[in-house]
Amino acid sequence: MSDPLENISGVFDELVNQFSDPLAFFRELIQNSIDAGSQQIEIWFEYKADASGDGGLAIAHIDDFGEGMTRDIIENKLTRLFSSTKDDDFTKIGRFGIGFVSVFAVEPNAVVLDTARGGEAWRVIFHPDRTYDLIALENPVEGTQIQVIKSMSYEDFEDFQTRASDAIKTWCKHVSVPIFVSGTDVRQDFDVDSICKVTHEEEGTRVVMGFVPGVTDFGFYNRGLTLMEGHERWFPCVSFKIDSRYLEHTLTRDQVLEDRHFHKAKSLLEELATKRLPGHLFKLLGEAAKNKDTKQYNKLITLLVRAYNAGQIILADHADAPMLPVSGGEIISLKTAKARFKKNQLFLASGGRHMATGERQIVDTTHTTELKTVLWGYFETEPVYIESRFVQPADVDATGIAGAGALVGAMAQLMKNVTGEPAWIGFGDLTYHGCPFEERVALVTPDALNPVPLTRIPTTTIESLATARHVVLNVYEPRVVNAIEIARDEPEFAAMQLLKIMVVEHGLPAEFCDAITDATLAARNARLGAA
Repeated sequence: MSDPLENISGVFDELVNQFSDPLAFFRELIQNSIDAGSQQIEIWFEYKADASGDGGLAIAHIDDFGEGMTRDIIENKLTRLFSSTKDDDFTKIGRFGIGFVSVFAVEPNAVVLDTARGGEAWRVIFHPDRTYDLIALENPVEGTQIQVIKSMSYEDFEDFQTRASDAIKTWCKHVSVPIFVSGTDVRQDFDVDSICKVTHEEEGTRVVMGFVPGVTDFGFYNRGLTLMEGHERWFPCVSFKIDSRYLEHTLTRDQVLEDRHFHKAKSLLEELATKRLPGHLFKLLGEAAKNKDTKQYNKLITLLVRAYNAGQIILADHADAPMLPVSGGEIISLKTAKARFKKNQLFLASGGRHMATGERQIVDTTHTTELKTVLWGYFETEPVYIESRFVQPADVDATGIAGAGALVGAMAQLMKNVTGEPAWIGFGDLTYHGCPFEERVALVTPDALNPVPLTRIPTTTIESLATARHVVLNVYEPRVVNAIEIARDEPEFAAMQLLKIMVVEHGLPAEFCDAITDATLAARNARLGAA
């Protein structure tokens, strides 16, 4: 038959070593202080060197200002896991002292507790062998004052202070009362670092949740005391904290007890993460678009794309929310954007010249290309960039460039001689981002230039160049620059050179070059003969 004393001793050992972090005993003592109604808790450290200087005693003080304890509470609740030095009774096991016994995980030399209540004042001295002495105090104390005493070197004491402070910050960061560690309140705001977050409060429970661009964090708390924290486990792109008096920890204190209260909290978190938070993100996007806050809008779009790619946001669920700025100052929804896109009334622009009209709108992606991901995801087809559909050359005044006038005159004469019709020839800039003619020497059109749909630019038959009425030379294209230089002395040859390049670029028959050559020689001979 087993020895009852051995059984109780085994239980005590299990309770002492139940926590993954021995310094979590600070959490248990702070929780007891909060339960006792203390409006402030002070924790401080001191070191008493021994006479030899080789070592000393480290003392951690935990002082609260709660309601304290009477002798009855001490003997029948706090110490029921301990043995009085007078009665050696290990058979009483109560729940009150379960958290308190965790202080023995650091193997102290002694634990001294001073407390007072109802006109009584007591000191309890706990020894390493789990016995205790109860001594009446002559002078009362306020609340409960605990000293954890342990032998160590001064170097170890400095390390102990640091680790203890870190443990307190970890386990007690969101409690409602000030926790002063060496004079500094170590609490943190109950918050997540996010530009898009929602909060929720109901009786006994509060939540803060937000989309984040990096690693996600989570935390479960009971009255601000940490139950469990971690990274990358619950919802993609979402960090959250939930504090509920209904949540409980496991005996190891490093997990949340998965009871019915936990599953209710889990359902609340899922509702916030899949509905309220995405809805709030679209609302913020609409506000940023309305306020023309490009910087904020781009940050929010980055969050949206990340959450969408991770499957945390379903775009169709928010298709009616106005959030997309288009030319003209209008803010439209994804549903409206899709409808206009199907009618060729909506395009993307990537930093080129905006070619919007009353019937054609653009979504500017100059500052964030991630908008394309959003639209592509909802449209279920690739959006069209306006620069690939329409061309908008910028006018360039070349009157001061030597050779430019001679080149234009020679080209106009050649084209008239070849086609029999006059053509306007000028210079423009086609080097803007997205222009499909950026590497061509010229843009050829049969009519007006502002703007020119690519579908109306003939580029495959001899008639295209033959019927051209407007030619815009790409003034910064190297071959055009070279032709201008040549035109200073030989304008006809320079014009012929560019026209033949245009024949190749437009896919025209090589025979067309013969007519250009003949016209060039005739024009040059006429000029020289006149001279």
